[in-house]
Amino acid sequence: MSISKIICRVQKLVFVAGDQKTGWRPVANTTSDNTSSTRLELFDIDIYFDGSGYLLCYSTTNQGLYGDSWHLTEFDAKQTALEEFGVQINEWS
Repeated sequence: MSISKIICRVQKLVFVAGDQKTGWRPVANTTSDNTSSTRLELFDIDIYFDGSGYLLCYSTTNQGLYGDSWHLTEFDAKQTALEEFGVQINEWS
């Protein structure tokens, strides 16, 4: 059993559309998405090292939306966080 070690974390307000049950996605531009379910959510976003790669884990503070992805490098995980959630390099702690 591998023990994951947290590398860095950030909290970020992100516009999203949809829900956990039927599917959700971050929305970069709320003016181009006219769905009534578009809303602002606060996400906890963490990167863990699992011994062989990096897990990008994210969830809203109320756990209503969540997900994760695995990456070969920390850079790749941060790049995905930038593309999906708009997390800039200087925002990580």
